[in-house]
Amino acid sequence: MVFRIAQLELVTDLRAHVCVWLAVVAIASFAVPVGAGQIANEEYLSALERGDLDTAARLVTAGVDIDAHRTDGKTLLILAAKESDVILVRKLIAAGANVDATTNNGGTALMFAAIRGDIETQTALIDAGADVNAVGGFDWTALMVASVKGHVAAVRQLLSSGADPNLRDIYGWTPLMRAVYEEREQVVQVLLEQAEVNLNAKNDQGATALHLAAAKGNEALTRSLLLAGADPSMGDRKGRTPENMAVAAGHENTAKLLKRP
Repeated sequence: MVFRIAQLELVTDLRAHVCVWLAVVAIASFAVPVGAGQIANEEYLSALERGDLDTAARLVTAGVDIDAHRTDGKTLLILAAKESDVILVRKLIAAGANVDATTNNGGTALMFAAIRGDIETQTALIDAGADVNAVGGFDWTALMVASVKGHVAAVRQLLSSGADPNLRDIYGWTPLMRAVYEEREQVVQVLLEQAEVNLNAKNDQGATALHLAAAKGNEALTRSLLLAGADPSMGDRKGRTPENMAVAAGHENTAKLLKRP
């Protein structure tokens, strides 16, 4: 009897040891050793999330994924362009950063440079092959952004680099229309110098740039558009001409400029 009890205890003890051993093996099989590279990548992403460009830039030399992005899609290159840090932008380009990476809303580093009118950063990105006609949120381009902001030099540079002045946003507006609506007179002049610009393009409401200038009562822009060849007889979706728009808004002097014989 004593022998049988001893046997039972031995078997039970062995089973317990086997179970423990199997558990250890199972845990070990799922354990993934954390290397220096993984730690660096985690620190890099953490730095991006909190906007710590200095720390992120230092980690680039540790072999991190330079095109990794934070939750809003911004990469270090985009953040550097957003902050007009052209030195960091150049370093990242030299390290192989994707110049056409986009945020969750489709924004590119070039668009962020255009928002600021940052010629140096624009130059670095364009020289590195950035797509000047990339389309972002609401189908805006870098040229449209620069036009809205009134950055004349940035607009000139983008145009000379191949930016298309006739690309439209989701509402059918062109950079010229946006510049007129924001009354960016110098930008409008630059856009009108482009032989290929479509003066009489219509947005989704059927309005042309001349309609917009007339509705604003901006005589200088109205004159510029007319001299460039804008058609004052075109009607919008409701059949209204630029003159009709000026009259309706109470802009008598602008209406006189548009009055046809």
